Parts: sequence; C-alpha cells; structure tokens
Amino acid sequence: MRYRLKLFIAYFVYLFSSRRKKGHGIHSPFLFKLITAVFSDQREYGEYRVICQQRSLFLASNEVISIDDRGAGSKIKANGGSTVKDVARHASIQDKKGRLLFKLVRFFQPSSIVEFGTSLGISTLYMAMAAPKARLVTIEASGELVRLSSESFDKLNLTNVLSVNGEFKKVLENSSSIGNHVEFVLFDGCHTMEMTWYLFEKMHSKSTVSTVFVFDDIRWSEEMERVWKTIARDPRVTLSIDLFSLGLVFFRSGMAKQHVMLKF
Repeated sequence: MRYRLKLFIAYFVYLFSSRRKKGHGIHSPFLFKLITAVFSDQREYGEYRVICQQRSLFLASNEVISIDDRGAGSKIKANGGSTVKDVARHASIQDKKGRLLFKLVRFFQPSSIVEFGTSLGISTLYMAMAAPKARLVTIEASGELVRLSSESFDKLNLTNVLSVNGEFKKVLENSSSIGNHVEFVLFDGCHTMEMTWYLFEKMHSKSTVSTVFVFDDIRWSEEMERVWKTIARDPRVTLSIDLFSLGLVFFRSGMAKQHVMLKF
C-alpha cells in the first residue's frame, strides 16, 4: 500500500518533469534522432493489424492451461489453471509498449535479439516482424506458453524466431542458442532485483556499443525500481531513458553519460 502511494506521487512528478516526445531542447544528436524517428512516429504499420488479430484470438480463448512458476509478482497463477484469455489480458505486453518495441527494432535493425519472458509471444511478434532478417531467441519457463506462442509463430511463418523452454539462468548457463553477441534485449518475465541484475550482467558481457536493452515493469515493485536505478547509474551505461513503466539502456561510445525521462 505504501509503495502504491509512492508510485502514484512519482507518476505525477514524472508527468511534470519528463520531456515531451518532440526533441526540443535535446542536445545529443543520437537522442534527438531517436526521439524524432521512433517516439514521434505515429504511422500505422500493417504489422500492427496482424498482431492485433492474433491478440484477439488469444483473448477469445477459454482454453485452460497450466502455468509453471513465472517469478515474483506474477499476475498469473503459477502451477495452476489459467485460461489463455486471462494470460493474454494480464501477462501480455500492452499494445502501446508493443508498438514502441516494433519502432525501436525497426529503427536499429539488430541482427540478433533476445527476449526473456515470451508469455504468449505478442511482444515477440512486434520485434520479429520489425526485423525479419534478425535472429530472435525468446526464452520462457512455461512449456504450455511455449507451445501456444510457437503455434502462432508457425502460423504467421516467422522463421526467424527460436523458442527456448527453460528457466532463464539455466538457459544462459547451459545453452549456446543465444550466441556471443546480442544487439537487442527485452528483459521481461522476472520481477526480482537479484535475477534482473544477473541478467543485466550476463547480457552486458554479450553486448556491443550498439546494443539496446529494454526493461519492462521497472516500477513493478520497490526492488524493481531500485535495480532499474542501479542499472541507470552504472558507469558502463552512457544513456538511460525512463518511460516510467519501461526503461531503455544504451552503451554507445563517445557520449557523455545522460539520464532522461520522456513522456510515453
């Protein structure tokens, strides 16, 4: 309850202190280009309609599935029965966030993408369709969710997606599927400080100066907010962007360290 009140106050501070998505007053050429090319892009891409249709199918499904342990704070019952539509409603990425993912991936065109937390694969669709030539590895602990998301990937002929079933740490330690270099990472599906920091460190070891990290649910809890602020302050991070519910991290060389809040 105390954190909810703090979050409510923090959101109003964010609204009044964050920059508008127009690029005015931005001195960094990279950040200015990112804002004007990504955040100000209001085009309706055809891929959005395809993804919306797939989401609607999940939202209409009363199929009951068993969800494995999904980590701290999950809204979906672990080790119990949940309907597909409940997972789609509560655990799939919001359309607004998904569109931002699409535009980010479309702008940077990474050759390799890793996603921690597939769920039903809606976020995967946004990224895979934005960069059809990229190799996208998406990791999910729940076998049932891997089955359902893989069925939609196959139906949409997304041959650039590799679904991996397993716990994040075990996959990183025992699988070679991710490779040595990653250019875009979505951190989702885990809401603990310890695991988020572990994933950050492991993926940083595979990053380059052009790698982009996206963290979802950075204000899910006090510990998620603390680990996000720790990551943003890390000296290896040259630019961090706070969107209140999402956080973006960049490691680009030749930039003075900067942290900005943008309206989203």
